[in-house]
Amino acid sequence: MRVVNFTLFGVMAGLLMLIYQQKHETRELEARAAELSREISEQTRALAVLRAEWTYLTRPERLEKIARERMGLEPVKPEQIKSFVAIAGPQGKGERP
Repeated sequence: MRVVNFTLFGVMAGLLMLIYQQKHETRELEARAAELSREISEQTRALAVLRAEWTYLTRPERLEKIARERMGLEPVKPEQIKSFVAIAGPQGKGERP
């Protein structure tokens, strides 16, 4: 009977140690999950700011102003537009470029 009691006590002590270890690992994982959640929130906010900046920087009126001031570009005039035939010239049916 004594051997059974000692065996059961040993099994119970082992289970208690296992439970304590699992509890400790669970707390570490919960802390890591909370840290990752905070990091995801920060990255989401940063992404929203970057998207807003991109939208601001790629506004057509802003780009047009930069193209005119810094690059000397002007809007296309109707007389500058040519058809493909006018540029390439007439091609014979059997000819290849």
